[in-house]
Amino acid sequence: MSRQVQSQVTVEIELTCVGNFQPGYPETGPTYSCGGEPAEPDGIEDVEITHATMSVRNPDWRYGQPLLNSPSKWLDKSIFDGVDMKSPDIVKLLANIAQYAADEIDGALIDEAGE
Repeated sequence: MSRQVQSQVTVEIELTCVGNFQPGYPETGPTYSCGGEPAEPDGIEDVEITHATMSVRNPDWRYGQPLLNSPSKWLDKSIFDGVDMKSPDIVKLLANIAQYAADEIDGALIDEAGE
């Protein structure tokens, strides 16, 4: 007799993102012709997720030891393999991810722009 079971697993997905960097500027004081401008922080616009990978155990490794001289215990696999990236559902999924991870994505892109 079979029975349905449920479990929860946490996996880590690494995203590659691109966006347009807009440098910020400091506050300017009032002048004869202008009342001044508030400071504007660095910002990122038009963010797009271009790649997503997940690390999976290399099947050539068993019991912590490599078989066939395999170089790595883990392999990075694209989760976009075989996916129609223009599908409305995929576009919405990526937009949701970009929206919910906006602070992390923007911070990483701003850090990259500052290097």
